[in-house]
Amino acid sequence: DPTRLDVGRDEFGTDRYAPIAGLTGVSVVGLPGYGKTSLVLSWLMQLAGSGAVQFVFVDLKSGGDYRDWQDRAWASCGDELDEVAATLEKPHDLMRERLRAVGTGTGPRNRWHVGPTEDYPLVVTVVDECHGAFDLDAVRGDKQGEAHVRACRYMCGQLVKKGRSVLFLTIFLTQKGTSDAIPTAIRDNCGLGLSFAVKTKDAAVAGLGERIKEYPSYCPTGLRDRSMIGVTTASMMTGADPFVRIRVPFISEDAAADRALATASMRSDPSGLVPAVPRLVAV
Repeated sequence: DPTRLDVGRDEFGTDRYAPIAGLTGVSVVGLPGYGKTSLVLSWLMQLAGSGAVQFVFVDLKSGGDYRDWQDRAWASCGDELDEVAATLEKPHDLMRERLRAVGTGTGPRNRWHVGPTEDYPLVVTVVDECHGAFDLDAVRGDKQGEAHVRACRYMCGQLVKKGRSVLFLTIFLTQKGTSDAIPTAIRDNCGLGLSFAVKTKDAAVAGLGERIKEYPSYCPTGLRDRSMIGVTTASMMTGADPFVRIRVPFISEDAAADRALATASMRSDPSGLVPAVPRLVAV
């Protein structure tokens, strides 16, 4: 279903879903080995079966987590900054093209009123270990490197701020969601935040916002026990509480590879598609 994500199961045994409509950014933080990649792979498996969803993968970890998904991806790259900037430019340019079309009166202003289609797909961009694309200190003194990092910051910021009505969703993964890893202009505009185990309260606040201080029982610093691998705190309402603990699905490498192979034929280049203008029918 390209309009929602199955996140996992909460402490009460209830399946929890995150609506995608209107969601432009998701931040996923946490220590290595606690479930970030498994969560994102589960989302890819859910969405990959529809030609109304196309993917962009930026793997700054270069750990091979998305290697099996290359044939399903519209665009992908590893950790070379020039390639990262060039890859992010593709969804950014397509977003600008779609926004210009809206400005000319072509189609509805909010495409979610129609929903994703094969000729106007939802574009999901995954930026894994995103701090590698945003850390200016790491390239200080390298003019070309600084230019690439600034470009990555700008384009991701624009995708999160402006991509809502024209069907863009960007997912950022990093170990610590502080401002040096995800600039606040990007992080604070992500409508959904999830934090697996972290070491400090500052890291918890960076991943989930200041309100997590008011709910210490949900603080992800309490998820460091190995029995909590695969458990995340999400900024999703549960009754009066603004957070919920969710155990996410475990996705094996083989299962993800099989799904990627089975859905490879769904891949298309959305920048080359000519969308039909939908006709809205009053009900």
